Order: sequence, then C-alpha cells, then structure tokens
Amino acid sequence: MKGKYFIWETAPMKFYKFMVYLVLPLNLLFSVVSLLPVSGAEYSAAGLSFSLLRLALLAFGLVGLLRRRWYGVLCLCSVYLLFSAYYLLLLLLSGGQPRYFGQALAYALAFSLVFLYFSKRRPLFSSGGAPADPPPANAPPVSVPARPSGPMLALGGLLLVVASLAVGGFCVNRFYQENVIPDYEAREIDVRSEGYQEGYAEGVNDGGAAGYDSGYSDGTEAGYKNGYAEGKLLYYYELSFFRRGACIVTEEGYRYHHYGCPHIDGHDFWIYNVELAEVKGYTPCLDCWKQGLDGLMLPPLS
Repeated sequence: MKGKYFIWETAPMKFYKFMVYLVLPLNLLFSVVSLLPVSGAEYSAAGLSFSLLRLALLAFGLVGLLRRRWYGVLCLCSVYLLFSAYYLLLLLLSGGQPRYFGQALAYALAFSLVFLYFSKRRPLFSSGGAPADPPPANAPPVSVPARPSGPMLALGGLLLVVASLAVGGFCVNRFYQENVIPDYEAREIDVRSEGYQEGYAEGVNDGGAAGYDSGYSDGTEAGYKNGYAEGKLLYYYELSFFRRGACIVTEEGYRYHHYGCPHIDGHDFWIYNVELAEVKGYTPCLDCWKQGLDGLMLPPLS
C-alpha cells in the first residue's frame, strides 16, 4: 500500500486540497488585512517584520504546494514553527497565561500534522524543475526517489526550530522593549502617584484630626484653669469687701447680722454698711458678729 504515495493520481490528497484551496488563502487574506493599520503607526518595527515574514512564508508555501514543490511544505511548516515559538515565548514572558499555552500547542500540533502528512508524500513533491508527469499505465516500473533519512529530517526540523526561535525571540524582545516595559513603567508611576496621594490625604486627615483633638483638649484645659483662677480671684476680693463693709438688718430686730445668720430667716431685711447700721442704732448680733469683723475675714488666697 505504500506505493500509492508515489503516484499523484493514486495518493489520497484531500488534506492537501483543503490546505491549498481553503486554509492557506484564508491565512493570506488575514495576513494582508493585518498589515492595513501600518499607515496609522499602530505597528512596531518588530510587529511589522513578523507580519511581513509570515505573509512571505505563506505566499511561498501556497505557490510551492500548487507547483508541487517541496519548498512549499517547508515554508508552511516554518510558519507553524514560527508561531509556536512566538506564543511559547509569550507564555514564558507573561508568567504562564493559559491562552498563550493553547495557541503554542495548537501551532505545534499543526506543524506535526502537516509535516507528517507531507513527509509521507515526499516523492510527489520535487525539489526543483517541473513536476514529472505520471507514467503511463502500461509503462514498466521506475525507481522512485528515496525519502530523506531520519537524521536528515531531524536536522532539517532542528534548523527550522532554531530559525523560528531566533525570529520569534527577536520579535518578542522588540515587542517587550517597545510595549511591555513602557506600559509597566507607566503603570508603576501611576500606582505610586495614586498611593502617594491616598497616603498624603489619609495622613492629612488623621494628623489634622489628631492635632485638632489634642489642641482642643489642651486649649480647653488651659482655658478652664486660667478662667477658674481669674474668677476665683475676683470672687475672693468681692466677697472679702462685702464681709468687711456690709451687714443685714431685719425690720423688727435691732441688731445687724452677717449673711447666713439664722436670725434672718423668715424676716424682711435691708442691707446697710456697718457705719450706717450703727448710726441707726443697730448693734452687732451676738451669734454671728460676736468675733467682730477681723474674725470673719476670708483665709488667704492660695
């Protein structure tokens, strides 16, 4: 059954037609459309180089497959390797985002599928020149070109991987330098600015409240002490003045008294100075005035 892969008419080529007439034209169309925003300066140098390289590889791959050339298969495999390496590097730089892993795995699987499919049909694709016409049905068997050996295929795949990693690494590094680092620095500055403003506002509010409370407490205490001392002093001298020079006489009595004497309770009274009370014939009360004015003086103000 292996001989059917040596003749174009007998080899199963449905996947080849699917790739040539549907997948690759759509990929080319997508690549061309993705280049349209370049005039608006929305592309970096690395992004533009990456897109142009993809477009060139897809175009050469499509032309090569239509002409049944092996370089078309190599170009197509290079595209898948390139994208697999690109998303693998993005996966490493992004800290393991699942979407990059899925895309890298999808392109790696596509590379494996395409490479295995066309390697099995390698004799159908020439390395150069026009493809050979299929031999007549009654023609004697001819020798077919041998398939590349395993080490050669491995070496070619390794070279493609290295080239894809180099190109992808260059593009990702440029993208990282031109987009990721400036965005990160800008976000870091914004975060620091927001943190400074929030901390400053909180510090002003907390400090203002604490200072107000402390100042209010100190001012209230100091004001109370000063006011109490001044009021006490004024009250002391006023009370001393009235105790020394004033007295109380009742309407029915004939003695003059100090404030608080029980003989005043329940009687109408007048307030005189001591000299006037004595002129009117009043005499000191024996209960509240018996010690005289000197004995009723207030104690010294402490």
